[in-house]
Amino acid sequence: MIDIRGQKFGRLEAIEPIKTGSSLWWRCKCECGNCKDVSGTKLRNGHTKSCGCYRRDVQSDNGKRTINELYDKVFGRWRVIDRAGTRNGQATWNCECACGIKKVVYGGMLISGRSQSCGCLAREKGIIANNKHGECKADDKSNEWKIWRGMIKRCYTSTNRSYPNYGGRGIKVCDRWLHSFETFLEDMGRCPEGMFLEKINNNGDYCKENCRWATHYDQCRNKRTNVWVEVDGERMILMDAIRLLHINSRSFYSYKNNHDLTHQETIDHFSNR
Repeated sequence: MIDIRGQKFGRLEAIEPIKTGSSLWWRCKCECGNCKDVSGTKLRNGHTKSCGCYRRDVQSDNGKRTINELYDKVFGRWRVIDRAGTRNGQATWNCECACGIKKVVYGGMLISGRSQSCGCLAREKGIIANNKHGECKADDKSNEWKIWRGMIKRCYTSTNRSYPNYGGRGIKVCDRWLHSFETFLEDMGRCPEGMFLEKINNNGDYCKENCRWATHYDQCRNKRTNVWVEVDGERMILMDAIRLLHINSRSFYSYKNNHDLTHQETIDHFSNR
């Protein structure tokens, strides 16, 4: 028996083996939620890829074949733009990679996960596998290399938990850094102890002109979610104003909530005492 338990074949995931006649079949769960018993051979050779929902999703529309619900969806680094047409009897889609490259991709390749980028993902993996800088050894990765990898994942890996705040907002990594850790290290130098990589303009891309090493305190002061207020005509973030006026933060928010005031109104109250 070839154990394929947990493996995916198109839309089907092999759950458990079942004996049917003289051959081994597998009970599979489809992405649509249905279960189907399929021959292990048909799964492995790609003959069966769904419970049948894939064919049902391919509908006739004025002589053209279209697959529903792929518009504007994200598959790995691909974002589907619109329908391209049909090639070899299969639906194709115009897609844009997170790095900016546009390409026509088979819908089946997107859904199955066999195509996740224009090729930049494989190139990055090749760079990592064949690197000569010695900074990403399995048991000894440098801090700078971890920061570089984290930066790329935030911008181009849709499954990364930080992707919505970076790649999901259109933030990219400059070409000089995207494919080369060495140039990133050359531009930024070693990370000082206790500091982190920070973008000066939160809405800008990662590049030499928009990045610096900063402390955790500096990073907190540069968040998009910071509240800005004025104290004696000087604009500053709320936490700096609270420190300047020697206000207990608990007392500040208690007074604000009890009197239903804005942050600025509460600061004005304490600054005029």
